[in-house]
Amino acid sequence: MRRPTALCVGVAAVLVAVIVLGAAGCGGTKSRSASPASPAAASVAPGGPPAWVLEAARSVAAESDSPKPASFAWTLTTVKKAASMLGLTAQDPIVKPDPGLKVFIFIEHGMFSSSKFGASASSPPPPAPWYVSCTDATYKRPLRVGLLYARPDTSSVGKMHVFKF
Repeated sequence: MRRPTALCVGVAAVLVAVIVLGAAGCGGTKSRSASPASPAAASVAPGGPPAWVLEAARSVAAESDSPKPASFAWTLTTVKKAASMLGLTAQDPIVKPDPGLKVFIFIEHGMFSSSKFGASASSPPPPAPWYVSCTDATYKRPLRVGLLYARPDTSSVGKMHVFKF
């Protein structure tokens, strides 16, 4: 049986951290009070992402030694459109049940230390310049997160909106 790599362990730790942030109700009062089935839960304020998406991005950056990322971009799309960017197929368990599921994709560029996400301290991989998250827009649960060493191809998800912290 293969042992998980340090990056896999780090990604799993990031997923747990984002779930904890979601469970803690990050975001403004408006996003916490919106019903999960409400269209307002997935709406986007003009000029920026929802507060809970921005808060999740800030938390990831701060916890990974990149408190002020060089860039932050986001978009609201469907999990089907996000699949190729994330290396998934139509048969993947997060895509197959509902290909039209609305998701927020956010990408940060900085230097993200995977050791901060639980990677083995004895042999942590080098910091990764890209952090990607695909999060369910209605229930605010992360579906896929990861640290990447190459700029992700976002052509399948549509226009990415740049936001300054």
